[in-house]
Amino acid sequence: MIEFNWEDIKALGQSYPARLIGNKNLISSASALKQPDSEAELIIIFRSRLGRIFRGGLVFIAGLLVTALSALIPVIHFILVPLCLIVTLVATLFAGMNAKLIAGGQGTCPYCTAKVRIFQRRWTAAFIDRCEACSKQFEVRSLN
Repeated sequence: MIEFNWEDIKALGQSYPARLIGNKNLISSASALKQPDSEAELIIIFRSRLGRIFRGGLVFIAGLLVTALSALIPVIHFILVPLCLIVTLVATLFAGMNAKLIAGGQGTCPYCTAKVRIFQRRWTAAFIDRCEACSKQFEVRSLN
């Protein structure tokens, strides 16, 4: 089981309210459609421009190292080196794009009212998660 210390996660970023919504498209029973939404809290980390540039630089250096190592492989290096260079450039762009990151969150399941933990993921305003207790899917929407 993954260790989840809420106080450590709260120290990483800013707290924002969210809503856990029962996903009506995935539910077939009529009683599940009547479940009320529940409140949640998301911790969001905002990366500075310098932090994103630094992260992109690290990915670029790692990509160049992999490209240099692929040059040592005989015959296939004619394909691997250009391919690794292209992948390095694309990965560098994607690494620096995310200004926000969800560090974690918690709330109550809209179906079984069990405590729900939201783990680290890339920022999106709404995403689908699953309750650990009842295994039903629900949507998490940021209220910002």
